[in-house]
Amino acid sequence: MRARIKEFAIADFQYIRQLDKAKKRLLGNMVNILASTTEIVKTFSKQSSLRPLLKKVGIHVKVVFWRLKVIIDEKCYEQIIQRYIQGIGWYDLQYIVFLAARRNYVEFDIIFNRVISNTQIIDLKCLGAHWTQYEILYKAYTDIISIADSKFYVR
Repeated sequence: MRARIKEFAIADFQYIRQLDKAKKRLLGNMVNILASTTEIVKTFSKQSSLRPLLKKVGIHVKVVFWRLKVIIDEKCYEQIIQRYIQGIGWYDLQYIVFLAARRNYVEFDIIFNRVISNTQIIDLKCLGAHWTQYEILYKAYTDIISIADSKFYVR
């Protein structure tokens, strides 16, 4: 498996609307992923309004896998992304994850809200994927496929 991670700041959460049209909602934190797109955007905007002077309120992380050794199901991809978010330490942020599983690759889009509270935010200086993030992904993927193999979750 090969992976690529891209991270960039976003000015608002309207991009969620585009992702919602093109991709499947996979999971989220501090947001109801079963709600309408408008409600999801409102939830993110409400949280970011705690810091009204902030120009870049969100972080978009795009993770792409290709050359997959084994095709796994959606639940396994969910576990991989959960491990990734846990591993980078952003599990307590507000986020939503979208999935596009194609024949040759799998793509995840994660929208994080930088605003934690009216006094805490994620600094944009931390953007840019580091080798440790790739290690987290590779380990999560290999662990999940070995578990999936043993439980016959592989399709």
